[in-house]
Amino acid sequence: MKLNRRTLIASGASIIGLTACGKTEQSPKPKTADIAKPSKTNNELAKTDLTGQIALLKSGEIKASELLDHTIANIDRLNPSLNAVLTKCYDRARDNLAKLANNAPFRGAPFLMKDLKDVQGVRTTYGSGAFKKFIAPTSDAYTLNVEKAGMVIVGKTNTPELGLLPVTEPVAYGAAHNPWDLSRTTGGSSGGAGAVVASNMMPCAQASDGGGSIRIPAHYCGVFGLKPSRGRVAHSMQEPVFSIAVSGCLSRTVRDSALMMSVTEGNKLPSIGFVSKPINRKLKIGLALHDCFAGEIIANQDVQNAIIKTAKLCESLGHEIIETKPPVMGKKTVDAFLQLWASSPYGMITGLEKMLRRKVRDDEVEPFTQEMANYYIEQGGHKTLMKSVAELKKAEVEMRKFLDGFDVVLSPVMPMPAHKLGKYPTGEHGKFREIIDTASREVGHTAIYNVAGVPAMSMPLYRSAEGLPIGSQFIAPYGKDDLLLALAYQLEEANPWIDSYPVL
Repeated sequence: MKLNRRTLIASGASIIGLTACGKTEQSPKPKTADIAKPSKTNNELAKTDLTGQIALLKSGEIKASELLDHTIANIDRLNPSLNAVLTKCYDRARDNLAKLANNAPFRGAPFLMKDLKDVQGVRTTYGSGAFKKFIAPTSDAYTLNVEKAGMVIVGKTNTPELGLLPVTEPVAYGAAHNPWDLSRTTGGSSGGAGAVVASNMMPCAQASDGGGSIRIPAHYCGVFGLKPSRGRVAHSMQEPVFSIAVSGCLSRTVRDSALMMSVTEGNKLPSIGFVSKPINRKLKIGLALHDCFAGEIIANQDVQNAIIKTAKLCESLGHEIIETKPPVMGKKTVDAFLQLWASSPYGMITGLEKMLRRKVRDDEVEPFTQEMANYYIEQGGHKTLMKSVAELKKAEVEMRKFLDGFDVVLSPVMPMPAHKLGKYPTGEHGKFREIIDTASREVGHTAIYNVAGVPAMSMPLYRSAEGLPIGSQFIAPYGKDDLLLALAYQLEEANPWIDSYPVL
């Protein structure tokens, strides 16, 4: 849930109301006559994950241009109902495909980036009305790695303003809709990516996580999502005072997430490469139903039932389950997280107002985001931020010590399955405390693992009584991303979910 502040003031150009520094490509749907008939049927492609698509491209069973046309048609067919893709860059994708070296490992595989990541020459809105005309002058490190591998970026996915909240309903661009029930949330902040993958618009899409933003959409949309360890994945951002946000992806299969991690690894941790096999040893798994902020069981009965079923599944696979309670971080840690959280909108709004020489308007920055920036100042600004960082570092040490007592810990992701849209009224003034209190309580199982910097994943193993997805969260000690992936392979094989998605 974090803004890429590197692009706030780019090339000295104004972001609001001026001519953009490049062209945002939003090409019309190609005419039927222009689309070559794919050598693989649409039905076959619909069942093929990203790894499978790459295999088809390498074998020549499908041409890259055919797969791109299929993907574009899929987006144009599904997106009007889902509002998952905010910006399309089809012409750029076609141009890049024509220029790709034939030996690029993933040559021609289509991909979508979250609208917090910069793609050179393409609009980045950060979910904010202030950035409707902002064209990124450079690409983020994650983007560069993806394109270096030969993948072609076809667009940008919906996200809440600055990626701040666990829902994706930006006032300037409209809500993303959950394919399981269009009246419900996709989660946030990678909610557009969650809708993309759950609808099979595309089998895999880029995501990021600063407080649960990969795992929450994975939980609500019934897809797989792994938040990498801090420092695992390459990024271009200047290091903040305390880093909580990491990049990753959402996918239908475990192997797609493993593949994308291998493509985007940085050099701050020993490389794990492409993890391809299930775990082959007994694990000591802590079962933690209590949350980390209040020390309470905040999950409803549907979620509790799903987590217990997951524990029993693990036990049936030979793992040891031990009931445990995570450390209770309490109000000090919550307040410290909020001050760090509020520093992004404060920085963004300060930069905008300096550039504009006036206060931002509600159509440029949502009232909630403005009030969050005010909260940062009211709480003491930078001085309090430094104290907050010290508090968060204590929490990091405590949580890592707790996790070191297990191979992995199993917990809920969110307290309930996907709720109805409209729960977070960010476009209204005076709702700040209501929104903050709701969000702080709901991320009691996710945000603390961003503080700890450890890997955590959500697996779509079970459903609610209404048939809505419920994620099971597994957390591992720092740097053990490969352990989570190996366990995920085993659970995916034991309780597959690939054929259970809604058809739109």
